[in-house]
Amino acid sequence: MKDTIVIGQQRTGSNLLCYALSFFDGYRNINEFYSMDTKDFIYPIFMSEQELTQLFDYYGTQDYRQLLKSIHQTPKESFDLVKSILNSNIILKILDFHFDSNKALNYVFDKDVKFIITKRDNTLEQFVSLKITDQNQVWVNQNTNDFKININLEEYNLFKRKKEHFYSNLFKEISDKKFIIINCETDLANGITDNLLDRLEDFLKEDGITISRAEKPRNLIFKQNTIDIKHKILNYNEIKDFI
Repeated sequence: MKDTIVIGQQRTGSNLLCYALSFFDGYRNINEFYSMDTKDFIYPIFMSEQELTQLFDYYGTQDYRQLLKSIHQTPKESFDLVKSILNSNIILKILDFHFDSNKALNYVFDKDVKFIITKRDNTLEQFVSLKITDQNQVWVNQNTNDFKININLEEYNLFKRKKEHFYSNLFKEISDKKFIIINCETDLANGITDNLLDRLEDFLKEDGITISRAEKPRNLIFKQNTIDIKHKILNYNEIKDFI
């Protein structure tokens, strides 16, 4: 089995996908290992206290901000290090803004890994979801049906262009790699289903190697918004002809 890199954008179901991948024995989910978010230090979610101690000791610091800085300065080395500490295949998530903030993360395209690309076809839904979560800081497992926003068309169109540019470049980078696309609307809309797990298992397993599947709670992560997106846009009637 090989390490698996999940690449996509925010609000494309990447958290749900990473959780689904953790159903397979022999994989450890380290999620956004390259996040520089100092407000929410996520490593303790995915690593034990003993494993974290090894990571801190290697970089000679007890300050998590300095640890994050060191990891970003040597991303390839840090990946190999955390893999040796966890003694497992790794599930790593890298989003577009991670690449923007650290070009050295492009090292992953030279590694012998498998890639899973998360996409969301409905750009308007993705944009609205991102704006609402960003404004209210409700990123996971909180119903957002009551939140509404105004859309700035210039900002939306910029987001749309950046999205197209990101995926165009991404598919060029992985054209000769083994990858699958997981679609937010069709593959993840119903949560962790048998069909999703079967598809992931077929992708992950190597010839002659079977993968054991653990049974975990499947509703640990759920869809935050369940209503028609136009009802969440306060100025929808003004902009609907321009979207």
